[in-house]
Amino acid sequence: EPPDDAPAVPLTEIDLWVVPGTGFTPTGDRLGRVAGYYDATLAQRRPGSSIVGLTWDCCVVEELPTEPHDVRMHAIVTETRVLLPSDLIEYSR
Repeated sequence: EPPDDAPAVPLTEIDLWVVPGTGFTPTGDRLGRVAGYYDATLAQRRPGSSIVGLTWDCCVVEELPTEPHDVRMHAIVTETRVLLPSDLIEYSR
């Protein structure tokens, strides 16, 4: 957490967003904690900025409920793989 006197960074100046979630799908859908804070913040991001979901393999499932305001991830990183939903490419180690 930044110190209290750290300057605020405008959302439009952030190039990479690392987003946690309760679950993700291989196509980039994300299940959060139902409050919608991340989706509301990501809706204000700079066009062209990247959104990466960070999770465990066990939290990647085939399907999740979604709503129109949900923001899709550009990539999902787990402890063993990187999923790139836009290209449907998976890199595993």
